[in-house]
Amino acid sequence: MAPIITPAAAIVAGKINIKLRVRVIHLRTIPEFNKPNEDNSIHVMLLDDKLGKIQASAKKHLVPTFKSMVEEVATYEVENVLVARNDPKYQTTHHKFKLNLIERTKFTKFDASNIPMNQFDILPFNDILESDREEKIIYVIGHVVERDVLKDNNEVNGRISKLLGITLQDYE
Repeated sequence: MAPIITPAAAIVAGKINIKLRVRVIHLRTIPEFNKPNEDNSIHVMLLDDKLGKIQASAKKHLVPTFKSMVEEVATYEVENVLVARNDPKYQTTHHKFKLNLIERTKFTKFDASNIPMNQFDILPFNDILESDREEKIIYVIGHVVERDVLKDNNEVNGRISKLLGITLQDYE
């Protein structure tokens, strides 16, 4: 029997026969620790028509497959995924679970104008200032009132990262 469409919010551990209709709202590859020019994994953030978001990722040996199969902002029906607990160091969604993409995972393109191009969880400035969690990815809308000079931050694997400090002003 063909799976029915599963909303992202309904995905839980142990759920099988999942079929999602989603838009890829963010796609990035993570480099190999000692080889910065080599991809180690691929991560995508998926958004459904009910504004549910879930993270999906694939390991190194599958990166070329999904890099050629998946495009940012395109909409897909996704099948054959594994559900796992979402506890990476930097969570991209609030979902308790994430999807592991495997060899049998299928991304089938389809037209879905009912799925928005993006969806942001905007936090008020006070919530950000009072937070003690630094590993959470957040979206902020503010006016840049001051910008520091771009500085070398630290060296990792022969690559120097850059750091740009900014000061934002809340309009509220």
